[in-house]
Amino acid sequence: MKRILFGLAAVLASPALAQEVGTVDWNGHPVVLKSDQSWYFDCGGYPAALSQTIRMAFCFDPAVWTQGTTSGVQEFTYLSTDNTTGVTIIPDANLYDAAGLHAAVPESAAGNGNTTVDQINAADAPSLVVAGRTWMGTRYTLGVEGQQFSYLDYHASGNGFGTAQVIFWTAPGDEAQADEKAKAFLDKTISAPDR
Repeated sequence: MKRILFGLAAVLASPALAQEVGTVDWNGHPVVLKSDQSWYFDCGGYPAALSQTIRMAFCFDPAVWTQGTTSGVQEFTYLSTDNTTGVTIIPDANLYDAAGLHAAVPESAAGNGNTTVDQINAADAPSLVVAGRTWMGTRYTLGVEGQQFSYLDYHASGNGFGTAQVIFWTAPGDEAQADEKAKAFLDKTISAPDR
């Protein structure tokens, strides 16, 4: 009897789970409203991860991505469940012109890898347009702790959200799989419109 009373007291003392009360649309993205006045972007059955730095949200599908460990300026790091691809998101509240940002990516990558731009084989990757926003791409290779990785760095800047670098990495030879994951991921990215 004491166990039942203790269990009942624990249930009564715990906060009630907020119920979903409706869905609204924000710039083409469904937003679930809850009875406790909280909300979340619906990514198709799971909530988006909101950036704390920029006005952007990311849909890390739990069937595709598992959370990794961030360091430094990284806000999110995830690894694919099939262990072929990683993604890191670096937000910046500052705005940069597209050409300058695109030109800075190889320099930054080489600097982070303690090497030169010539040695990372940087090349333009096809740009992607998501919800009217252009994500410029740069592909490069870089050694990390003795292992080579192929990187696909997408970057965008806009006065509605700030600047985001979404960097995918994989082993050389797995770029096609990583490219598919990058396209699917960026297609679900949610950002504030330019002001």
